[in-house]
Amino acid sequence: MTVEIEDGALLGIEYETATGAVFRSWRGIPYAKPPVGELRFLPPQKPDPWDGVLNATVNGPACIFSYSYSGDPTPVSGNSEDCLTANVYAPELPSDDPSGYPVMFWIHGGGFASGTGDFNFFDPTPFLVEDVIVVTCNYRLGIFGFLSTEDSVLPGNGGLKDQLLALKWTKDNIAYFGGNPNSITIFGESAGAMSVGDHLVSPKTTGLYTAAILQSGNALTYISSGTPRTNAYALAHSYNPSIISSSDSREVIQVLQGIEADTLRDAALSYSFGPLLEVETNESFITDPRYELLASGAYNQVPIILGHNLEESWTFFPTLALVEQVAASVDSDPSTMLPTMPLKDGVNKTEIGEKIHAAYVGENGSFSDDLAAVLNWKSDTYFVRSCYKDVILQSNFSTVYMYQLSFYGTSSQSRGRDLISGAGDVGHADDIPYLFNVSTLPLQTEADFLTRRRMVKLWTNFAKYHNPIPDHETSDVLSGVTWDPVSPDDVQFLDIGDELQMKPSRKVELTAFWDNLWETYADHPYDSF
Repeated sequence: MTVEIEDGALLGIEYETATGAVFRSWRGIPYAKPPVGELRFLPPQKPDPWDGVLNATVNGPACIFSYSYSGDPTPVSGNSEDCLTANVYAPELPSDDPSGYPVMFWIHGGGFASGTGDFNFFDPTPFLVEDVIVVTCNYRLGIFGFLSTEDSVLPGNGGLKDQLLALKWTKDNIAYFGGNPNSITIFGESAGAMSVGDHLVSPKTTGLYTAAILQSGNALTYISSGTPRTNAYALAHSYNPSIISSSDSREVIQVLQGIEADTLRDAALSYSFGPLLEVETNESFITDPRYELLASGAYNQVPIILGHNLEESWTFFPTLALVEQVAASVDSDPSTMLPTMPLKDGVNKTEIGEKIHAAYVGENGSFSDDLAAVLNWKSDTYFVRSCYKDVILQSNFSTVYMYQLSFYGTSSQSRGRDLISGAGDVGHADDIPYLFNVSTLPLQTEADFLTRRRMVKLWTNFAKYHNPIPDHETSDVLSGVTWDPVSPDDVQFLDIGDELQMKPSRKVELTAFWDNLWETYADHPYDSF
């Protein structure tokens, strides 16, 4: 099963599911030159064409992880610095539509430090049943993807630029696999959704996609990039003491390019690396504050689905003792509750912290007496607050569908449902198994599979029609359901629980609170929220 693309011939493979359905896949396709040696840290370059037929029947290696998350599958081909590959999954037969199948381009999560597009991480077979093509990819992680000297020598965001090149590769080549290059939906979860948000506000991605889905993350979700230039110089100095603060950035990069990859990964573990605003160059991916771009409409205005899981923070609190510890800490020092925001000169952090504290537990309350409030505050801090703000901003210019996943199924049941009274019970990343087959977390119940059929149908409808429940929808799993878009003054969401139903915002008062807090104590421009 050979396909000829612009760079050469690819040998793919057919695979059959337990139910007898047959699909096609091409895996480990290089979309960039190996980012090694003198290309380490730099923006990705298009690959060289190859002679003969490239074996695309197995996954390429995952990019080098900074760490792995508990329960993640093991990459079947290991980890390597030479990792910039894409995977294409398609139905068995060509599309009846001469323009080809709609395409869904998946960006994996993992905190910009872990994860891969491997089949055993993200088997997209549930989507293929609905007659779409799915593309997954690897992108550089941690120091390899996000090192920056904060100047024109190395502006940063190499991992986002990897995604961009993979998306361009998809646009240029997907027709060879039977896909429609003019119907590409980008979607992702967690850091993948933050990446999708950055693609929405980057002028570099204009025209490469027609819709976007953001699961538990968006352009306003804060993730620390640390102090990029200081980090780069400190690491280089630790290997070459002649590197000092006045050294040329090129010297820093040369030192770090000469270190063995695993050694460099280990040395960088104590530093933060992530997306950042770049200095202006021809290759800059994003240079302007994200909030201001969304608020002004200066972004790629395409239809979006954006949402979150019921209690995102559960995933980050493996024990009740940890919840209790955080409760006691913020009760004793509310100033630690401040989000990362550009504070005005002279503001009192304790005063702000006390207002945040009171917003979640009342004037005389405490988190130690209301542990559910700890999870609620942390869920807002990590993902939910920015989700609400993003849907409100984008709904001024774009069609926005908001959702909340509250279905308590197999992926959530490692947490005790009643462990903390009043808390939600669906944590971060619990949505993934209802979209993909994940090798380490198979679905087990009929309710699990019903939720998958619903979510996949909604997602693929959106990719096809830019409406998750179009007027002609006849699927029994969506029977009688409506999903209305958000308006700036009326934030409703589809609750995906045991049933599907529209619900009004449950964050009206908190959304107003946070708006007032930022406007009172922070200076524009805002980047996150």
